[in-house]
Amino acid sequence: MKKLEEINAEIIELEKEIEGQHDNGLTGALVMKYIKCGKPDCKCMQGYRHGPYPHIQYYQNGILKTIYIKKQKTEEYRQKIENNKEFRKTIKQLNKLYRQKIKLERKMQNLTEQDT
Repeated sequence: MKKLEEINAEIIELEKEIEGQHDNGLTGALVMKYIKCGKPDCKCMQGYRHGPYPHIQYYQNGILKTIYIKKQKTEEYRQKIENNKEFRKTIKQLNKLYRQKIKLERKMQNLTEQDT
């Protein structure tokens, strides 16, 4: 198990890494989809789809949702999704470290109480 000093140092490092950042709410994956336009006389009604067009796909309450985004915004959204993924990963690491810290502090407190 890690020492308390190591855990505290890692916590400080991770907190500095995410300082000023926040969860932007974007999850899921950026996908390119071929779509039907819905016009009755269009070739897409015979199976020749339009596209590919960028979409963000994500699950909400167990249902797959899809949102169209403009082609010009594709790279911007790709970066936002990746940034949020990294932010959430760092938050999970911090939670794990805080749990380890609390566990270790309790263990140390119990040992000092037993000595007295």
